[in-house]
Amino acid sequence: MDTLESVAKEIFAMPRVTFGDVLNTAHRQAALSIHTISVLQKLYAMANNHFRHGMTTPFQLNRAEVDFVFVSCLAGILLFVRLPLRR
Repeated sequence: MDTLESVAKEIFAMPRVTFGDVLNTAHRQAALSIHTISVLQKLYAMANNHFRHGMTTPFQLNRAEVDFVFVSCLAGILLFVRLPLRR
């Protein structure tokens, strides 16, 4: 997830913001469909609620869910790298 966030921030030239801020910008610029942004927002929320920011609760995702997050983040990275931006 951290790599997905870093790639998105680099592509949008927004190094000091959150992934959520990048998604808001992508929405304002109509760089991605609202449905794609919605999926990425939900992935971001899942990450924040399960394994980011020094979670103090035990990790609760099963192996299949970990695979889902991993593959989804890889897909998100490809999405941003291939995004044709109008600057």
